[in-house]
Amino acid sequence: MSAPRRHRHKRDEVADVAAGLIERAGLAALTVREVAAAAGCSTTVVTHYFADKSELLLHTYRLVANRAQRRIDRVLEADPLDLQGWCEALLPVDDLRRRDCKVWFAFWHAASDDATYAAEQRYWVQHSRRVLRGILAKRGYPRAAATARHLLALLMGVAVQAVFDADDWPRARQIAFFRDEIRRLDALR
Repeated sequence: MSAPRRHRHKRDEVADVAAGLIERAGLAALTVREVAAAAGCSTTVVTHYFADKSELLLHTYRLVANRAQRRIDRVLEADPLDLQGWCEALLPVDDLRRRDCKVWFAFWHAASDDATYAAEQRYWVQHSRRVLRGILAKRGYPRAAATARHLLALLMGVAVQAVFDADDWPRARQIAFFRDEIRRLDALR
């Protein structure tokens, strides 16, 4: 592995540790010292890869978002019309996705008063809507933009409920909800 690749890999490893800590204690409680301890290294190692806590947090946010994007990419490479797969790629249907959603939600508060996080949130929402609109257009939906907005709003709502009330929204219910919604929308087109 080349030095730049090792550097990126280590940054991602440290950010993944930070994501786990954010899941357990929230964004405000995260410290560089805590990340270093959980990663089994010194704070010097963490600060070698990140100039400060702010850079670490932004990288953590992007790590989670990019992980979701890679899941979507795999789904759409296999089938560019797989609307159900697109939804499942973003839903908290397993431990890692649930954790990633919790991290994503933790940054919502930060986005309310930090322009950088607000821009990141806006980018990913708009990007998701664009990709979803493209899938819907290819599937022949006449109102692809409005339907994309509808499905994304549903997905975000179900994700929030599934993270914070997992007993009421297990994996099977999340998947069935979107399977039924996609059937309903297909019947209306």
